[in-house]
Amino acid sequence: MTNHATNTGDLQAAFQEMMPEIAESFDRLREASFREGRLSFKTKELIALGVATAMRCEDCMNYHLDQLLALDTAKGEILEAMGVGFEMGLGTLLPPLRRVIHDKLK
Repeated sequence: MTNHATNTGDLQAAFQEMMPEIAESFDRLREASFREGRLSFKTKELIALGVATAMRCEDCMNYHLDQLLALDTAKGEILEAMGVGFEMGLGTLLPPLRRVIHDKLK
């Protein structure tokens, strides 16, 4: 069985080696986006975890979860952020569902 963390690290190393300019640009964007500002780093990580959940990006979820655990974030805060992401991910199904029901079945 492949170790997910090692595999992700290997993939990142290959990305950085083969596309260094893009990888460096992404790193700078990430650093700027998560820099303390009006929102704390922890708040930004909770947002990112929710977005990663909504986008169904398991690597992203694991990365941001690791960041939050390193900050000693309470389990309840983490689960709440993931719950919001879960709702937002599924919530995108609601508008087309309502439209089809209204247009075709009403």
